[in-house]
Amino acid sequence: MTIVRLARSNRLRRVGAALLVLATAGLAMWAVTPPRRTTARTDAVTVVAAAPVASRAQAPMRSPPTSARERPAPAPRVAVAAVPPGLVRARVTRAHPLLADVAIACSADTCTLEATVRPALGQAALDERQAMLLGGLATTLADSGYRMAVPFAFDETGDNVFHLRAALTPAAVTPGA
Repeated sequence: MTIVRLARSNRLRRVGAALLVLATAGLAMWAVTPPRRTTARTDAVTVVAAAPVASRAQAPMRSPPTSARERPAPAPRVAVAAVPPGLVRARVTRAHPLLADVAIACSADTCTLEATVRPALGQAALDERQAMLLGGLATTLADSGYRMAVPFAFDETGDNVFHLRAALTPAAVTPGA
């Protein structure tokens, strides 16, 4: 029985040694091979088709104008008369109901807009306040003939209550058609 045991143990040793050699060879191959890039493929081909070109009969080419007679005249500038401050106050109050105590005071060539921004209750009121501050108020004032200077003062005076102060200048000349 000792011979059988020796034969079995030799066989186990040989199998163990073979597994160890295979594992070492696999580890060596794994360590030597370069890593694969998994980002973008560089062997892809992109085909771009050109837009169909119209024939000369369909779309004749025209050279750019060279003389002053051929160039179109610039758009005329139209003077916009500034609306009186009392009327602007009414327009702003009507267009932006979140504003209270709207006051517009003018001296020489500058004006000041002061108003209290009421608390916004609900998401719709918050969206309305954001739209007003991101350009709605400036657009309303521009329609009345005034430019609102940016940045403007926007200070919190109470719980979700804000005081707005903005400098205005009469827009004497604006581009138009």
